[in-house]
Amino acid sequence: MGTLGLYLSALLLVGVVREALRADAWGRLGYKVWAYPFVWDWGSILYFVATALAAIPVIVYLAQVLYASGAGPKGGDPAPRVERFGDLGVKLLVGWFAFYFALGLYVALRNL
Repeated sequence: MGTLGLYLSALLLVGVVREALRADAWGRLGYKVWAYPFVWDWGSILYFVATALAAIPVIVYLAQVLYASGAGPKGGDPAPRVERFGDLGVKLLVGWFAFYFALGLYVALRNL
């Protein structure tokens, strides 16, 4: 098991122990996790997915730049393929920020 597997296993263990402690502590007060109503909030789910999709090119760009920084001469320009990912990442982030701002403005004005 590599470092990532160990990290994910530890994260899962911490989450399971946290939920067990919470269920035990709140269970004494009559709270039951399985009786809690669950409502699908599709707007939030879609917004999360859109955020994750917009982040992928940015993460790929950063990984490519980090990899290329040790492979070439110091101060060298990145390859055109890397630059395309950077341009796409910037465009997606600007679009995400604009949408986030517009959505917040819409919700704020609607609730006046």
